[in-house]
Amino acid sequence: MRILHGEGYSVPQITAALRINRTYGYALLKEYQPKKRERSDEAALRQKIQELCGEFPTNGYRRIRVWLYKRHQLRVNHKRVYRIMKELGLLTRSKG
Repeated sequence: MRILHGEGYSVPQITAALRINRTYGYALLKEYQPKKRERSDEAALRQKIQELCGEFPTNGYRRIRVWLYKRHQLRVNHKRVYRIMKELGLLTRSKG
């Protein structure tokens, strides 16, 4: 698609010849850049989670989330705490 466009063919001509949607043809020409959101408070949150896991090694991500609120007044989504603890290797085994 890019080669044909570079040779001077228009997108409507190319998409008609290839029998694909014109909007999709324009999308193929765009550079794809994945959206990776980097949160500014992520490093501080990781540090606080590590400290709490060191103090309470048997607590899981749900209790660590509660401790984050009790000690640091941070309301954090449980899925975010789970993800961070999983990345840091701090998850405990369940009893069940």
